[in-house]
Amino acid sequence: MENFDNEVKVRIGLINKQNFKGYAAAPIKNIYFQNNTQESQKNIFNELKEVGKKENFRVQLEQAGKLYEDIESAESSKRYMWAQDNKMIVNKNDKNHVLVSGVKPNFESELGKALEVPTIEANSVFEGGNVFLGKKPDGEKYLIIGEDAVLDMASAKFHRENIGPVKNIAHIETYRMLFAREGEYDTTTSDGRNISFEVKPFDEYEAQAKEQLSKDFDVKPENICILPQLEFHLDMFLRPLDYPYVLVNDKTMSDAVSREFGLTEEKKENGFDVFGMMFSLDKEDKHTKVIRKLKESGFTPISVAGTFGPGGSINYLNSFVNKNDDGSLSFIAMSSINADDKFKKLDSVFDKELKSKAPNIKNIYHISGGPSKENKECNNIMANIQYRKGGLHCLGCEEPDFEKWV
Repeated sequence: MENFDNEVKVRIGLINKQNFKGYAAAPIKNIYFQNNTQESQKNIFNELKEVGKKENFRVQLEQAGKLYEDIESAESSKRYMWAQDNKMIVNKNDKNHVLVSGVKPNFESELGKALEVPTIEANSVFEGGNVFLGKKPDGEKYLIIGEDAVLDMASAKFHRENIGPVKNIAHIETYRMLFAREGEYDTTTSDGRNISFEVKPFDEYEAQAKEQLSKDFDVKPENICILPQLEFHLDMFLRPLDYPYVLVNDKTMSDAVSREFGLTEEKKENGFDVFGMMFSLDKEDKHTKVIRKLKESGFTPISVAGTFGPGGSINYLNSFVNKNDDGSLSFIAMSSINADDKFKKLDSVFDKELKSKAPNIKNIYHISGGPSKENKECNNIMANIQYRKGGLHCLGCEEPDFEKWV
């Protein structure tokens, strides 16, 4: 039997993990922030608010179960900045509610209280920017989710049966790596017990996950697409548009642009990427597998050069997409301005490619949050990605206009 203890220890060393959720192209009604302590977040909030005025959606701050239009009017709070984390506003049986992951989050969401809607705990385990919920032209919902969700559900079941109740996400992340490869293994629990167990074929865990996700998200199992993790979350390399189109970052294309502009690239060592995740378990290239699985599920992937810079600090796919009344789309992404001059042309490079490849793009907006005080080469969104591993999409929890979304 193999012993996975060393791999688990590496996995535990992962940076602070975010759990962002998101929607495919939908008419946006509101976007909610939840942190107002940092000047950088205030700047981003106010820039996005100006976009909202043009696009007819509101940007608000949620604090202690109350909503604020002016981010300066609320008392300063040291809350976790990632508003997408651990929650998603969904509509089921014509009623809105806030859905939270089946593993108790590290903090309690008060957004449901602010919106005066129920907060419901899911039975499945999911991490949002690792989840995109969308609709097909016939009104049927679809779900695109990363493979980590399958491993997390298997890990949660293992933890409950062998360790005890799962109290927070860290408990299942510790054992997630155990379910990455089929076989028989030994592991040592935190309380010193030795456990022998069998990891079954991934397909078995995938089928179980689809069944539970189907119930929680009101999506048919056949409309759930489970993708490999090119990054720790899907929204770091992928952005669904209107069905069936999905933007996917092509590393070869991004590397070519990076070389042209003299940008540094991330290095991967010892079989793990910079986030501590395994990236070489499959013989098939993961990007190729993502494209293949999207096509098999009826989607049309569009490969683009979407992420660049040190630490992937320029990420145009970590974005919001607003569906307008006429069916056209507005793309709201980060900006490369208010940073070092070597980055300043990237906005126009990306915009040109997006308009040439993606159908029905009407407006493109870019938000920088102003120059960063942490790194003179970066703007504030770039600094968030580089140092805190979250971008524009991660900062705001979107609420679709469900009445218009048909």
